[in-house]
Amino acid sequence: ALWVVIYDPVWNTRMGEFRIDTNDFLQMAGRAGRPITNPITGKVFTEGRVVVLSTDQREHMYVRSHLINQEPEPVISSFERDLVYRFHGFLLYRNANEVRRLLLKSLARLSKKELVKAFRALERMGFLVEGELSELGKFVAELNLHPFAAMRFIKGLKSWRNAEDFGKRACQLVFAEVANETSSLPPHVREYNDLLKWRFVEKPYLNGTLLLVNYLAPQTIRDRAAWYMYSFEKLAEFTGFKEHALSIMRERFVLEGLSEVERAISKLSSLLQSKEAYIEVAIREFDSSSNTGKSNWLGLDVYVEGAPRGWTEPVKVVKLSGRRVDAVLPENSALLSK
Repeated sequence: ALWVVIYDPVWNTRMGEFRIDTNDFLQMAGRAGRPITNPITGKVFTEGRVVVLSTDQREHMYVRSHLINQEPEPVISSFERDLVYRFHGFLLYRNANEVRRLLLKSLARLSKKELVKAFRALERMGFLVEGELSELGKFVAELNLHPFAAMRFIKGLKSWRNAEDFGKRACQLVFAEVANETSSLPPHVREYNDLLKWRFVEKPYLNGTLLLVNYLAPQTIRDRAAWYMYSFEKLAEFTGFKEHALSIMRERFVLEGLSEVERAISKLSSLLQSKEAYIEVAIREFDSSSNTGKSNWLGLDVYVEGAPRGWTEPVKVVKLSGRRVDAVLPENSALLSK
């Protein structure tokens, strides 16, 4: 390419606003100067130029210092912040002495005192015996659970005699405890329902409202929470608390069965009662006999009259029936104006 123009060094996404980093900039700028042949004269161009547009002095200084001068982002390691968790994973493949020798020669800059402290913590919890992982320690490491979180769970498990309702107790105990760990931050189960309040964002659009979807948070949180519930269920089984494990399993099934489809139907239905509603879809199928494009929106089947395959613009919802959404192209659509 002869020219590469980067219109804005700041990107806006559904996850927030962030600056282009040096690697992304170099990847985009690398297109300038790639050999290109003029289709008329046949001349081959092997040089190109990169233009970065900034809107204010602050952006200009960032572009100049970080991007044009190719200043790399600092490399930050969190390895030494949670040595007990890191060592626990290493011990699946090496004994304590081998791990100690390896890390003292590494770039981690760890002292013998730090290593000894981490190993003794694993020994006190019963996960490390004579330099090797115990059966319990190995099982916890294979689940990739933080040893401190696993130990707190086991203590709670042993102190809770009523197995029938332990699943509900586990939701409170486990997630509240694990959320304090720096290596992993699974949410409390209640946070999933709270976050669903922010699942949809309403924005004015034409003569109605465009219903945007926050695709990131709820599904990520639910999956994370369900994974921890599954891990603790298996840990309860391994330690002999089978009835407690069944109680956790029932709560896990409830968590995994939370229906986002019903929430989407409810939100869209309430919006249609007072406003004209629009949703964003990507048409993947097209039925030429009925001149209808088909898509899926949060588990709902969407049928859009006149929408061709590849359509990615908002569509106007005209009817909601169960899990079926009937929609049409907006009045200002270029397709309708033809």
